[in-house]
Amino acid sequence: MGSRVLHILVAEDNFINQKLLKTLLKQLGHTGMVVENGQQALQCLKEHRFDVVLMDVMMPVMDGLQALQHIRRQEQSTGRHQPVVMVTAHTQPEDEAAMLRAGADGYLPKPVRLEALQKVLAGF
Repeated sequence: MGSRVLHILVAEDNFINQKLLKTLLKQLGHTGMVVENGQQALQCLKEHRFDVVLMDVMMPVMDGLQALQHIRRQEQSTGRHQPVVMVTAHTQPEDEAAMLRAGADGYLPKPVRLEALQKVLAGF
């Protein structure tokens, strides 16, 4: 596991989950920004570069899967891949497979645990 500091965008509408993810990322030595929905995530990605996006699935305005589809479509014109890890309370094995089929680079079940977050981020 590398000691590389990642700059991470967290798209999460729940305040408690936002706080938890910020705390865990700080413990792991990473930096980042938090937005509340997929639409804000897309806007933020236009203005900043991130090593990874932690994208909640269920959010108001634009959910995580819709935002993921926009990101993947934009990649076709830019040629730049944006790693996206879907964060969800849907924790059945078929849920993980569905997220990966939808174009996610990873999957992180809620409630998010430090060890699981560290493991998923180690790939980036």
